[in-house]
Amino acid sequence: MRKIFKNKIKVFLVLALALAMMMSLAACNNSNSSSTSTQADTSYTSIDIEDDIEFPTEPVVGTYNGNVDATITLSGDSASVDNADGVTIDGSTITITKAGSYLFTGTLDDGQIVVDTADESKVEIILNGAKITNDDNAAIYVVSSPKKTHIISATDSVNIVEDGETYNVDETDTDAPSAAIYSMDDLELEGEGAIYVTGNYNKGIMSKDDLEVSSGEVYIKSIDDGIRGKDSVTITDGLVYVVAGGDGIRTSNEDDATKGYIEISGGTIYVNAALDAIQAITDLNITGGAFDITSGGGSENASTSSDSWGDWGNMSGENFQGGPGGGRMQGQDQSGGQMQRPENFNSANDVTTTSETATLEANEVSEVTANETTTITAQTTDTTSAKGIKAGNSINISGGTFTFDTSDDAIHTNGNLSISGGTFEIASGDDGMHADGDITINAGTINITKAYEGIEASNITVNDGTISTVTSDDGFNISGGADQSSTTNRAGAGNFNVTNGVLEINGGVINVESTGDGLDSNGSIVINGGLVTVSGPQNNDNSAVDFEGSCTVSGGLLLASSGQGMMMGEGSVMGSGAGVITYSGSQISAGSVITVKDSSGNEVASFTSVNGGSLIIAAGADIESGSSYTLTAGNTSLGSVTAK
Repeated sequence: MRKIFKNKIKVFLVLALALAMMMSLAACNNSNSSSTSTQADTSYTSIDIEDDIEFPTEPVVGTYNGNVDATITLSGDSASVDNADGVTIDGSTITITKAGSYLFTGTLDDGQIVVDTADESKVEIILNGAKITNDDNAAIYVVSSPKKTHIISATDSVNIVEDGETYNVDETDTDAPSAAIYSMDDLELEGEGAIYVTGNYNKGIMSKDDLEVSSGEVYIKSIDDGIRGKDSVTITDGLVYVVAGGDGIRTSNEDDATKGYIEISGGTIYVNAALDAIQAITDLNITGGAFDITSGGGSENASTSSDSWGDWGNMSGENFQGGPGGGRMQGQDQSGGQMQRPENFNSANDVTTTSETATLEANEVSEVTANETTTITAQTTDTTSAKGIKAGNSINISGGTFTFDTSDDAIHTNGNLSISGGTFEIASGDDGMHADGDITINAGTINITKAYEGIEASNITVNDGTISTVTSDDGFNISGGADQSSTTNRAGAGNFNVTNGVLEINGGVINVESTGDGLDSNGSIVINGGLVTVSGPQNNDNSAVDFEGSCTVSGGLLLASSGQGMMMGEGSVMGSGAGVITYSGSQISAGSVITVKDSSGNEVASFTSVNGGSLIIAAGADIESGSSYTLTAGNTSLGSVTAK
């Protein structure tokens, strides 16, 4: 079967972790190990989608071998049908009044397909080389259908749906159509062909109930949201390509706690949105799929690098030339505060990346933006933001491959975040991952190459996985309070008032490179297992390990270096069944390999101090309290230290 997009889109599988990393992880969790190699090297690839996909101007007929109840031939401003039972035609308006399967082919100018039935059986709209445009309303409008309406793209067909820049509707009516494809009831898109939807007025595809994409190729350009399902959005397979001046994919039901969710279990999802790329009002659950996500102009539009940060949707940058729902937020200090990025901010901590995040051409969104005299207001009451994926309640991710390039947080939830699988490549202008509640990481490969803060929550628990962060502030931050990045003068700021939060590491491989604190907790830090390396800051206001309560190492291995600055690690990292080595002395050059050897000359641990420094902390089960160890930086001896 020929795929429409096979010459435009390539989906690459994420490479497996190197054997050396697995050996390293096994070694750091093995109490009998005498030597630990600590620098994990990972490789990533991502979706590779051409960033200049052109929407076709003419439809292409494919094949459809299923049974149909009627075939409707579209001919400019008129149409004909071979079986009028269940179909009425009034000029360029075709109304389906009865459940069944209806095949559409041809071109309909300034017309509309309407579904209005009380039947309890489903309606299937089969598009086989169909082009439907409407100058002042939705091109496909499901007024009533008790059973889910299915829009099916025939095999190898190309279909086009487009609305106009203005609608002849009562805009005060909350049920008035506002999308090129608009449904008052459940809606599903499927098939083995392609459908190209342009929402010139507001949204691309919208359902006031549940909306699902189960197969086929769905391309959307919209002035506001690309896909909106009020009660839910479900994607199980297929290709979903969205360029949106508002949110990319979202739900909006704020009245029913059991609704407003998003479920994604497969497919290829590409979103470039001026605001949030994927937003669930309640819960967002992802078990699979390949994602390429850009929001708010990308990480280059961070608060420290662009005057338009926080002005998503009306940014003056070349990628976005307007869009509803944005606007400069009142009280926003566009100067971006004091955050500074290290010189090599785009490179991860000894982590190799091969992904190239797709970036839209300058006119990609502006081509579908309404003219200057048209004012569109996004139908949303929540705070304007430009996050990658966002949920009001919880986010649960157990699989998938993800590439993020976001102006705001890449992953954000007002509740709890759980990650038990998946591969993540993150470049963020704010936090890599943020939860107002707790973050739990049980598995997965997380590579945060660029962020203000890497992973932030009230409590963070890492049980396993591979994590690398490069940040201009904290790598891990236990803070508490809601993210206040939209109302303060820097990205990622919050009400840091929780003093009993815990950063708990039980396993995994963690590399942190930070200009702020490497591991920062307003409560305590507990390391029971895993391998943690921190290349921390050189300034006097931060430390490799910073905590208000205590830092206790009972297993695994912690290796950290930084300037002496706050000296939080000096004499205060405690061992519980583990020894602690603390060195403070002469400056170590950036990039030096720090080696720890026991009194017999056996290597116990080594790691690369990416930022250098004059403070070194090594703590773990393989370090014996009271024993003497020698430290070297490259070929330079740093002397002998007795572990506590």
